[in-house]
Amino acid sequence: MTYQLTIDYTIGPWGYSKQYVRNLLAGYKGKHVDVKISSLGGDLDHALDIRQQVLDHGDVTVYLSGFVASAATVIAMG
Repeated sequence: MTYQLTIDYTIGPWGYSKQYVRNLLAGYKGKHVDVKISSLGGDLDHALDIRQQVLDHGDVTVYLSGFVASAATVIAMG
């Protein structure tokens, strides 16, 4: 399977930031996006924003792999 976004590191300004995800999702506007998450978490502010971006994008399927802890769990709920 090909994932358009793989979150496999820290969530936040030194990993997968809300700005990075916003820019990536903008390139898939109106298209289906598959996201793979395997992260120990990170910054809750970034996670809440990314979660909302996933909800706003709409057509997103999230796959969980390995550890999905802390802030990564918040994103997975989107």
